[in-house]
Amino acid sequence: MRRKDDSVDLEGLRQPILIALITLNDLHKQMTDQPLTITSGAENIRHSVERSAHHRGDAVDVRIWQLASTNDVDSFVQKARKALGPDYVVLLEKTHIHVHWSPKYQA
Repeated sequence: MRRKDDSVDLEGLRQPILIALITLNDLHKQMTDQPLTITSGAENIRHSVERSAHHRGDAVDVRIWQLASTNDVDSFVQKARKALGPDYVVLLEKTHIHVHWSPKYQA
């Protein structure tokens, strides 16, 4: 996996999202034969949500350019959701896929 550039903060990410990145990278390589590109990590930039999981180190955004078609993007999102399980949210946004760790409360 790789960062789009040096502005992407991976050091501020928490362990659950780092583990998720390994899964996402493996899936991306299977589908594209290319490493995953991370476009946003824990850097303190303005996100559309004021209390973004990015600011806690619980979210990443990944590039979709290498996925050849809309069907491939949809397939990647579905496979990522299944592989990561219920404690992760995987959302297709306009230009990228947003993934964040949001553990379900277990009573």
